[in-house]
Formats: sequence, C-alpha cells, structure tokens
Amino acid sequence: MIDRRLPVGLYSSRDDIEIEGTREAIRALVRSFRATPSTLTFVVPWQRGPKPYDGFLKEFQVHTGEGMVVLRRQDDVLIASGAPHCLDLMAKNIATLLGDNEATHTHLEYYPGHPYIDGGSLPLVVGIVP
Repeated sequence: MIDRRLPVGLYSSRDDIEIEGTREAIRALVRSFRATPSTLTFVVPWQRGPKPYDGFLKEFQVHTGEGMVVLRRQDDVLIASGAPHCLDLMAKNIATLLGDNEATHTHLEYYPGHPYIDGGSLPLVVGIVP
C-alpha cells in the first residue's frame, strides 16, 4: 500500500513533469515550496508503472535562489529554485487546487511575460487524484 499523504512524481524523456496526489499530498507539495530549503520524498507506486511517462521521480528539492522559479530534473530528482516571493507565488497557484472549486489539475509553464516562472524552466502539471 502506498502512502497517500505524499505525491507521485512522473517524468518523460521530453521533459514533461507531472505531480499528482490526494489533497493531503498536494498540501505537502505546497508546504515544500514555502519551507526552503526543503526536500519532499515522492511515492513510487511500482505496481502501476509510469505509463504514459517514462519514469518516476523519487524526490523534490526546493532551494532559495535569485530571480524567477526554475524547475529542472536531475535523473529522478525534481529541483525548484528561485527567489522566495516567486516560490511563494508558485505555491499559491498550486494551492488553488485545494479550494472549493472543481479544478482537478493546473499547468505551470513559462510564457512570455510570466510573473514568476523563468523561460528555462520545465513545464509542470499538478493534479488532484481521489
């Protein structure tokens, strides 16, 4: 049985990243963006396999830096770095999934003029699962 209090992280060879989890797991993700430096262990549900992705992420690290948020993958570790106020804006965006709305996922990716995501950042999808 997997620990449903922790999220599942997935990646593809095309640098697609998805983090999914219960509401409690997504709360843990939001907390990790706000408590830098932090490390969050991802659950790896081997019994289901990563398809349509290529593999599971094992860890999420958050580091305080300068400038906008950059998400990058190093093997099976997802790393986020950025100025504290930018990390907080990303956390607030993810936390909207926890509100009283019908949204089940959100896309966090750069576009020209983005207020807190750097152009060199990997795109991220965060989703709530039952």
